[in-house]
Amino acid sequence: MNANEPGLKDEELEEKKIEFIVLQARVRQLEKILRLSRIIHRSLLHASYEDFLKIRNFPGSNRLISLANCFPSYKEVDLSGEEEWLFQNIPEFAALGKTKTDTTEIYDTFTSVSMLLPEASSFLKEYLRRIVYIGPLREYPERVYSYSGNIPSNVGKSGKYTPDILMKRPDLVAKVNEWFDRLDIGYELKVDVLKRNLFALSLVDKNTGCDVSPKDVGFGIGQLLPILVQGVLSENKILLIEQPEIHVHPRLQAELGSFFSKMAGRAAITGPYQEPLFEVPVEAEYGNQFIIETHSEHLILRLLRLIRETTNGELKEGESPLRPEDVAVIYAKPTEHGTELMELRISEDGDFIDKWPDGFFTEREKELF
Repeated sequence: MNANEPGLKDEELEEKKIEFIVLQARVRQLEKILRLSRIIHRSLLHASYEDFLKIRNFPGSNRLISLANCFPSYKEVDLSGEEEWLFQNIPEFAALGKTKTDTTEIYDTFTSVSMLLPEASSFLKEYLRRIVYIGPLREYPERVYSYSGNIPSNVGKSGKYTPDILMKRPDLVAKVNEWFDRLDIGYELKVDVLKRNLFALSLVDKNTGCDVSPKDVGFGIGQLLPILVQGVLSENKILLIEQPEIHVHPRLQAELGSFFSKMAGRAAITGPYQEPLFEVPVEAEYGNQFIIETHSEHLILRLLRLIRETTNGELKEGESPLRPEDVAVIYAKPTEHGTELMELRISEDGDFIDKWPDGFFTEREKELF
């Protein structure tokens, strides 16, 4: 499209000029958005508060932290240099930084970007669909269940779909029993079909051989079971779990750290049409990501131990390697200005670089000494 091309009538020429002005305005608007995105991306990646402070009227920018460990990052993507990978390797974005004299090029660039942005939106929706949430209190066990006829995709926020999943997935029952062995729980999980659509979950005592209902043992197993089932069920998911340690004794709380490490790992993220966006090798069988709200010192200590043993080459058989960049410990601190998020950095030796706020690890020392 060239507004000055010969052979155009006055009306057509005026229409072309107006269209050209509109396109120029749109391109300028996109340039501003992309510049702002680049500032945000750089500050999140490098924890640069100064970059955020450049954004005018951005409330609370000095309290923002780097969330690089909270979302998937791929070392295969080149992030070196001043320019981000996005602007280096995607022509449609890189073209916006150049001066255009030909209106056809401007139109083509805007069309390409306008198609790319909805794709990015679809990718974000796909990312959010991968999230599975499990709340702080799971369902109380029942003696008999009525099968709904459905095969749920997750256990639900209260874990109420756990029995239905176990009813139709004997392979998951076997995997849960493997973790029962590893966690030294002392029971074997069974699914007993009664009649028609009725079934029951039972626990076989490994010492006595007696069958008991989950309703008749410690409350912790019923709270733990949905987490174990969701963990072995999920692949390439984001699992949000509140208080996984509730009603579980300290040794099991520590073993949960090993469970989460085993179920986690990097995996390829797919776009809205299930096509891989990045060719990234999967480092773990399940490739899940966990965002966990916990007060358990024992769980965190196990993660630190795994990091230390990975660094020293002392991992026990069956344990998954864990590195400082694989874990982000974020403390929510209430202040008079609102809640502040503090990221507590971890060294390769499995120690905290930053001092813990009052009320966690220091409490043990106060009580002992």
